[in-house]
Amino acid sequence: MHSFFDSAVRKTTDFWKLVFSTSDKQATTDVEETLSTVPKYSNGEFKPPEPACVSPNDFKRLKVLGKGAYRKVYQVRRKLDGKVFAMKVVTKPKDGSKLRMIRSEREILEKMSSPFLCEMSYCYESAKKRYFVLEFLAGGDLFSVCNRNFEIDENATRFYIAEVTLALEHLYNHDVIYRDLKLENVMLDAKGHIKLTDFGFAKFLEKGKRTSTYCGTVNYMSPEMLLVGNTPFRADTDRKRRRKILKGEYCTPLNFSKSSQELIKSLLSVSPKQRPSFPQIKDSAFFCGIDWERMAARGYDPPLPPRIKDETDISQFDRCYTRMKVEESPYKCIDSKATSRVATSDSAPKTIVLLNYSKTSATRQYVIQF
Repeated sequence: MHSFFDSAVRKTTDFWKLVFSTSDKQATTDVEETLSTVPKYSNGEFKPPEPACVSPNDFKRLKVLGKGAYRKVYQVRRKLDGKVFAMKVVTKPKDGSKLRMIRSEREILEKMSSPFLCEMSYCYESAKKRYFVLEFLAGGDLFSVCNRNFEIDENATRFYIAEVTLALEHLYNHDVIYRDLKLENVMLDAKGHIKLTDFGFAKFLEKGKRTSTYCGTVNYMSPEMLLVGNTPFRADTDRKRRRKILKGEYCTPLNFSKSSQELIKSLLSVSPKQRPSFPQIKDSAFFCGIDWERMAARGYDPPLPPRIKDETDISQFDRCYTRMKVEESPYKCIDSKATSRVATSDSAPKTIVLLNYSKTSATRQYVIQF
């Protein structure tokens, strides 16, 4: 019976995939897409799928956590059970290349699963916006940690760089290049372990191929900055900074250990062929004594665990954002009647609901309104 039902669902899904195969050419009709992850294993523990939520209106906005040129990040609470998430609302740019980057970010978040990568639970789309519902990382970002602690000792730095290495290695092993590594994009969970976020510049790239896109943050803050509190490429302007990067002109404080200076030197080599591979980084003298299997299992205690009162604690985030008014504007593009039409589909013959469109990494629900 189940096999017959599953076969019928697959055939129905395949048909509608052909009808609505122009995913890159959004129709003018209102389309909202819901994604909920299938069960995953995280650190050896079974993780059940998230409950189905039809639209962003199923989440109550609590606070603003961050803001960028095209995006705004909120702390939200799922109305169904009160669980707290982070919701990133991205305005769709008119530039085709930037729009492709948003789609690529969603695809990467769907397919990647690692304890060192931020996890996506839902994704919604309207004509003007895209909504990413992500796990809420209460520890804030490493940039704020550095601001509060001024400098971090070498042992703590070794811990954070080791976890970042494992995150990047996981992406690389799945043909993903990250391209925007900086402290603002390295978040901490409630226990103090790192999670990479913001995959806007990330891209699938087959091994052996190259990309020539100029992207990222010029005034970046690289991992070795954890020791110094500043970028190794010091300059008054971005133009001078780019010149120093291209020439490999940088400086490190005299109090750096020899092993850390050697690692930095190898990572900042101008020629990519001279930079170390992940196995070479792990075997470097800087990481001497690290048990990588234990590190991958998050078996080491974080050196600077955040002080979190409860699941809604936002004390680790910048007050310039958390004091902002939670505006309604990012939600205006959502059809407020869509949820009620879906909930009462019997009385709405022009609404077609397709359930259980299965892929290897996720289960999708399409709500198509004519």
